[in-house]
Amino acid sequence: MSDSATGLVGQDALEELTSQEQRELLDAVDKLRRAHISGPTFDLPRIVVCGDQSSGKSSVLEAIAQVRFPIGVGTTTKLASEVVLRNAPSTSTNPIKLRILPAKDRSPATKAHIEAFEAIVDASNPNGYPLAVKQAEGYLKDIEPTRKFWYDRLHVELSGPSQPNLTLVDLPGLIQSEGEGVQKGDKEKIRELVVHHITDPSTIILAIVTAANDTDNQEILQMIRDVKGGADRTFGVLTKPDLAPGSDNEKMAISLVQNEKIPLRLGWHTIRNLRHVERDRSYARRDSEESEFFSKGLWAELQRRNVGISALREKLSRRLLQCIADDLPTFRSNMRQRLTACERLRSDLGSGRDSMELKRAYLMDNQSRLQRLVQAALMSNHQRSDFADFFNGSEARDLRNTINGSTDNFGSKILRDGQQYTIYQDEDDEEDSGSTPTVKPNFHPPYTPTTGLVQPCRITLASYCGALAEHIKHNRGTDLPQLSISNPVSAVFHQQSVLWKPIAQLCADDCCTVVIQFVREAVNYVAGPHTGQKLLRLFDPYFRDLRRRLDAKVDELIWPYVKSHLSTQNPTFAASMQSATVPTVDGEPTESWKRIAKSEGFSSSLVSAADALDSATRYYWLSLNTFVDNITILGIEAVLLKNLTDVFTHEHVSKMQPDVLEDVASEPAGAQAQRVEVNAQITALKDAILTSSRPRVPRDIGNLTDTIPDVTSTSTPRSAQQAGGAPSLFGQSSMFAASPASLTTPSYDTNFSTQGLQSGFGGFGSAPPRPNGQSARNIFGGPSTTRA
Repeated sequence: MSDSATGLVGQDALEELTSQEQRELLDAVDKLRRAHISGPTFDLPRIVVCGDQSSGKSSVLEAIAQVRFPIGVGTTTKLASEVVLRNAPSTSTNPIKLRILPAKDRSPATKAHIEAFEAIVDASNPNGYPLAVKQAEGYLKDIEPTRKFWYDRLHVELSGPSQPNLTLVDLPGLIQSEGEGVQKGDKEKIRELVVHHITDPSTIILAIVTAANDTDNQEILQMIRDVKGGADRTFGVLTKPDLAPGSDNEKMAISLVQNEKIPLRLGWHTIRNLRHVERDRSYARRDSEESEFFSKGLWAELQRRNVGISALREKLSRRLLQCIADDLPTFRSNMRQRLTACERLRSDLGSGRDSMELKRAYLMDNQSRLQRLVQAALMSNHQRSDFADFFNGSEARDLRNTINGSTDNFGSKILRDGQQYTIYQDEDDEEDSGSTPTVKPNFHPPYTPTTGLVQPCRITLASYCGALAEHIKHNRGTDLPQLSISNPVSAVFHQQSVLWKPIAQLCADDCCTVVIQFVREAVNYVAGPHTGQKLLRLFDPYFRDLRRRLDAKVDELIWPYVKSHLSTQNPTFAASMQSATVPTVDGEPTESWKRIAKSEGFSSSLVSAADALDSATRYYWLSLNTFVDNITILGIEAVLLKNLTDVFTHEHVSKMQPDVLEDVASEPAGAQAQRVEVNAQITALKDAILTSSRPRVPRDIGNLTDTIPDVTSTSTPRSAQQAGGAPSLFGQSSMFAASPASLTTPSYDTNFSTQGLQSGFGGFGSAPPRPNGQSARNIFGGPSTTRA
């Protein structure tokens, strides 16, 4: 009976590559992939085999996994094959299941057609899997007859009692020349496909280089060098070392494996591929013949850790375990964030709503949630509410503090710039502040800004009093020349406070914009963009009315200061009239203008004008405080915020006409399919979070240090590599710049203890007692040590 009768899948091939923890975690991640949750933040390490065409990629993968891959002359792989090994109870048929996962850019119709493909083959048939691959390629060929390579992925599941849960990927070989059987553009398409896979920072890259070709001409080396973050996750694997024994090629191959010719940080390895005529040999015989080959000639001088498929499996096992331990806390955090987003999306989608009753109930729920969200915003109750994730967004969502900032700015602005004229004693007091040039004051109604700008003018006391005295003189009517007009204080106050309204209007406009923007974001958050945009169109009349009512309130509040006669019952005003000081911007009283005018020797008419200015100034500051409070409380608070929860009420929904309800509450196209998908994602995420957080008991891998050397502590955590902290793959800016003498053969960190794993896996249970008083051993064998 042929050796092939042992079947397609070996019984012991990947036992070194797994532990109970890895099986559970990788199984959870596989569920995430099937739920279309993928990407660097979710993919635990997988092995990607890549290299030039006919470099022996598939043979390497087959030797690692003991899974028969299509192998032949020329390009054999037409799309990436993602092989998922699954641990499951033994069955009589040990089936292999194949599906095609559509590329992201596929149209919905094509995607559905591709997802319909399914093949089940008998794992005991050594040709079953290669034939199934051809069947899948033919299926894609029927869709696109002119294409030879696809970005879709062939998803293959193999199950068995001794199978681990591990993902292996085989990529098309890089084409060096577009010769016979190769279409124009195939070379670049394959290159793009390879780059797409090896740029994933969770990928362990096996760069396959054949001893049959000059290494300088093998493109994969340059591609690995160009990949961001690829330095600490790439192994060089030399294949076909037996093709030219005793030749210069063999000596060059030896130099390569010794990490001298092309230094790689993770080093090189070599295996002997099965030749085509040897395909029917068992995997055990293959390993035996490989061991015999590397025990002879120059190959015998190589360290055993760098030759043979068994040692390569162990290297990959250590790398996988280290990556899992390093990345698991971040992985859990990313899953929780994604779970929150998925639950948010499911909430936005709501339940199915085919009937009018369900549509109305859907809007009722949104109305209730919106009302609670607005109330939380008004009370500044952010983190204690059900909407903490909403308030962690843009600043516009922090409604209360944003409004407070606007009203604070209003108070500061009107305090600083509310007087149309800033009066100083004489020309020596003028500051070069870039203020508006002096314009003669206007004391006649209607009072408008002198310059047309919301900006004060600077003027000397003598100039201001002169203009006021002239106004008094020309408006005495039938009074005697020695008597002033009956109320010059009113004229001064109205002229000085003319900037109040434009400043208040700016604040009102700003706050109204803030409120409307908040409502827009809140509605889109609660109802989702599809329903939210339709609701907001219904709210447009409300927004217009809101602006109208606020403008009317500003006019109402400014009226006493622009239209009415001056009046106050505040007793502090009468007391201030007896004072020799007047208030100022900074709150500190200063000498009255009348006393200054007298000290400067002003004429009696100017002194009288200064006296009227003092009275108007006292009334100005008393009234300003009231006006600022009124705008803030009676305007912004009462008009904009008090009834904001009424923007969308239960009554609005209950009285909504059927045609409007149908338009607003209808589901977007594809919502039902999206709801099914997001439910599957939530289930997968919850299972994965639970699995990755469960306390675990470490598996004793045993003492492997005889075959795998110690690692120096130069390794960089993958999180640091992804942030740009990883060293160059080739040590220098040039691919071959590093001196071989300056490098040591890389090895693996035997200081990686189970204590380190505890932090990664969320804590193990208590370790079982060791027999005969033995000290605890680390996960790779040897005395247990703790890394600093």
